[in-house]
Amino acid sequence: MKKLLSNEEDIYNTEFKEEELTNIKVENKLLKKCEFNLSKLLDSLYENVFFEDITFTNCDLSNTKFNNCHFRNVIFKDCKLIGTIFNECIVTDLTINNSLCKYINIISMKGKNLTIENSNFKESSFYELEAKNFKITDTNLEESEFTKTPLNDIDLSTCKIENIRLDPKYLKGLKINMFQAIEVVKVLEIQIVE
Repeated sequence: MKKLLSNEEDIYNTEFKEEELTNIKVENKLLKKCEFNLSKLLDSLYENVFFEDITFTNCDLSNTKFNNCHFRNVIFKDCKLIGTIFNECIVTDLTINNSLCKYINIISMKGKNLTIENSNFKESSFYELEAKNFKITDTNLEESEFTKTPLNDIDLSTCKIENIRLDPKYLKGLKINMFQAIEVVKVLEIQIVE
């Protein structure tokens, strides 16, 4: 796999299983219709890589950085993305399901159809995320931070949001349940007295 990723040719219709790569750099490449299963792709840098019709299942991509990458029809299922960085990426139909994503940083991501479900994003950061049709359900967002991220029509009502940090300027239209309202009141620095 290292040879495939490090050469200049694009990669099509390939399955990677039980591969282990650390500290690699992949630049200016197209990966299309590939599957990654039970693989470790740790502490690596992907720059200007286009991922299309890709599935990562039971993979560990911790401390990996995706810089200026495009994700089209990509699924991360049962993955570990601890400390992973998505910087200035463009997404169309990206799903993260049942994954461990603590300390993840999503920075200046744009796109549509971003779905996060049944995952742990504790102490993660969402900075300048602009995604149409952004759905997030049954996810742990405790101590996470949303900065300069419009939350209009985003439904967090099924998520854990204790000690979440939200940018008050971007709260309009956020959907929460009545028990979560106390967390949002804290963000607005409103004091509740008896």
